[in-house]
Amino acid sequence: MLVVSGANGFLGSHFMIECIRRKKRITGLVRPNADRSYFNSLVQHYQINSEDLNLVNWCEIDYNDPFEVREKLADHKVFVHCAGLICFDNSYKDDLIEANRDLTESLVNACIDLKFEKFIYLSSIATCSYMSNMQGKLEDKFDSAYGLSKFLGELEVLRGEEEGLEGIIVRPGVVLGPPPPNNEFHQLFSWIKKGWTYAPVGSTGFVEIIDLANYVADLADGKEVVDNTAVSSSFKFAELNAAIAKHLGISKKVKPLSSALLKAGSFITKIVYGFSKEPQPLPKPAVDALISDSQYDSPEFATHYGSKQSPELITENMVSYLKSFGKS
Repeated sequence: MLVVSGANGFLGSHFMIECIRRKKRITGLVRPNADRSYFNSLVQHYQINSEDLNLVNWCEIDYNDPFEVREKLADHKVFVHCAGLICFDNSYKDDLIEANRDLTESLVNACIDLKFEKFIYLSSIATCSYMSNMQGKLEDKFDSAYGLSKFLGELEVLRGEEEGLEGIIVRPGVVLGPPPPNNEFHQLFSWIKKGWTYAPVGSTGFVEIIDLANYVADLADGKEVVDNTAVSSSFKFAELNAAIAKHLGISKKVKPLSSALLKAGSFITKIVYGFSKEPQPLPKPAVDALISDSQYDSPEFATHYGSKQSPELITENMVSYLKSFGKS
């Protein structure tokens, strides 16, 4: 039986939806008193039959209790690890390491002890900077503490393989789809809807959430890995904004957002938020990503699973959801 961590989050909820569509029983792990309203909105958005929800076993879990973790994972054979923390503010390095490495280490250990057949780890293309920067200390090889923390999680999966656990690492690009509450795409959608016409000058690799969930579900079913990187296509942020605007019936030309202005904004918010416990809204690693021309090549994934590759198609599902469930 399948079990997924972060079952009420963006990746986990969509993997759950894909399993329901395939009529597969699945256990969804959530922290105590976790909010499942986002998952419920997806059930409505994707028009899931209410009777099929009986395939889901919701399970509250305290990840800090190794005995409880093993108790809750017993009788399962395939683990899909979607839980994690995304933050590009490097001052949150310790929190990122705890969420993305330490939790992965604990879950890998439990799966080894329980003789799981497979452990699928949802990592990130943020780890790819390591592969192009082989000099210096480990932490200096990454553009962000987030990338470092996800890479350290990958190392735990590789360690598990050495101890007999089959591990699969999937590195998605920027995942587009119905965003959970407090996701930045709610704000971007609202801005574009109100006439915002600016976009950063950079580019990156994108993947649509349904294509990603379909791939991970196939891996859980035993199909072979076609690519560890899951990117359907790479394009500019200006093309992303233009596609969203087109879905909204807005035909204004997207203008470049000054890189100097973004850097200045990052500097100012660093000072302002230096006295706050809240994450910096415009941290340097995020700005660097927004102004960099990053191209990711994942031809095998794109061929087999990238059903949506153009900016218009890859944003269609996200915009459809936001029209019904987005914040005004």
